[in-house]
Amino acid sequence: MASEIRVNKITHTAGVGTITTNTHGIVVAGIVTANSFSGINSVTATSFYGSGVNLTGIDASTLKFGNDVKVAANNSGAIVTGVLTVTENADLKTVIKGSSVGIGTTTTAGRNAGVGTAVGTLIFNSTNNQLQVYANNLQWRGFSPVDPTLSSISGTLYAGQASTLTLAGTNFLTTNLQVRFVQATRSVDVTVTVTPTSGIAASVAVPASVYNNIQGGDSVSITVTNSDFGVSNTVTKSTTGLPTGGTITTSGSYRIHTFTSDGNFVVPSGSTLNNVEYLVVGGGGGGGPSNNGHQGGGGGAGGLRTSVVGATSGRGSSAESRVTYTAGTYAVDVGAGGASKANSGGGYGNSGSQSSLALTGGSSITSLGGGGGGRGQNDGASRGGLNGGCGGGAASSDQSIAAEGSGTAGQGYDGGQPTCVGCGRGGSGGGAGGVGTDGGTGGVGSSNTPGGVGLVNNITGSNVTYATGGDNPGTAGGNQNPGADNTGNGGDSGYSNNNSTTGQAGGSGIVIVRYIV
Repeated sequence: MASEIRVNKITHTAGVGTITTNTHGIVVAGIVTANSFSGINSVTATSFYGSGVNLTGIDASTLKFGNDVKVAANNSGAIVTGVLTVTENADLKTVIKGSSVGIGTTTTAGRNAGVGTAVGTLIFNSTNNQLQVYANNLQWRGFSPVDPTLSSISGTLYAGQASTLTLAGTNFLTTNLQVRFVQATRSVDVTVTVTPTSGIAASVAVPASVYNNIQGGDSVSITVTNSDFGVSNTVTKSTTGLPTGGTITTSGSYRIHTFTSDGNFVVPSGSTLNNVEYLVVGGGGGGGPSNNGHQGGGGGAGGLRTSVVGATSGRGSSAESRVTYTAGTYAVDVGAGGASKANSGGGYGNSGSQSSLALTGGSSITSLGGGGGGRGQNDGASRGGLNGGCGGGAASSDQSIAAEGSGTAGQGYDGGQPTCVGCGRGGSGGGAGGVGTDGGTGGVGSSNTPGGVGLVNNITGSNVTYATGGDNPGTAGGNQNPGADNTGNGGDSGYSNNNSTTGQAGGSGIVIVRYIV
């Protein structure tokens, strides 16, 4: 027979945990332990204890905040409604939104202190506002969210001359910065790639395809493009023209103009050249002809003046002061060497012509031509050497010892003279670095009588000797030679024995200008 027990409360003997009843069932204050539940449609509790591995029928397809579903599962994964934030630390976190992804943000110092250097690590660097990835070349490579800017370009852009420009700006990526030069009038459009020194500075060597195809006064447009293809604003740079005239070469930082014939040294508008160095050498004097067995005098070298630092001007003078050129056209005259003189022509050897270089303000640097040598034997006053930048040598004679030609202060030395009457040997020509040698005793042509020494100058970048006096050649001393072109050397004298009686021509002069670009 069925029975029924009716209670409203069951209490443990220890006085804790109670079971109470209501119209829906029982309410347990505490833990319910059971091996199984049967015929139960639902269980409601504020919490469950244990692993719950045997629970079934639980809907885990959604995660809610309040009544709002934030994560819903489907057969492909999960759908997040709202913002997904993954936090590693206070400085570095990833935020995922419906239409964007926010990656970890840190500073350069924070990056270097421990973000890690695994290839593919991606951060936003707030120090320079760059998206950066650690690449497989073990470097941080940047991608800028903003375009680079050019604020200024320093240095000089020369027409016809290499130069280096310094670019200042912002947001330069530190590799593969492209610098573009455009000058539409000259059909110039050239791009070169450089590595910036920082995010705000870079240097670029102007390529030859640019400077060889622009002219002074041109405006050249310059832009930069980052490796992520962000393009800067345009900055224009005015082209500076360089001086023209003569044959132009370079040596180190120097630009050199060499004149071997008359011309103009032209400094373009807007330009000023400071500390300009020069070498001006007059044409060498021709040697005197021989007559009646007596040697003529050697031709004197052309005068030599220079402002090359550390060099020497003629006759033992120090280098002159360097000069300044302003814009203008400056005449350059290159002296011819004295022409050869045959015995039948009579008279002195032919003197060389002066060389000159015009300066700003109307003055000029002038070096006199070398004095011609005297004619051998009984030819009156023409036995003496002629004056010049360097003096011509006096010829030998049976009459008397003729006087040598005089050189010029700051340009060159005197010529030589015979040492005896009727001994047959004349004096050699004076040089920029020393006096001509006097003729020795003995028969005609027994030995060479060398001309006065020249001076070494390195204005071209190489040591070259200029302005050597003409010899009195002898059969035991060498050949009979003219002065070499563009040296200002004196010509050798004529003599009777076994060679020409003609006095040889002096070498032409030269004018050289150099300055630092």
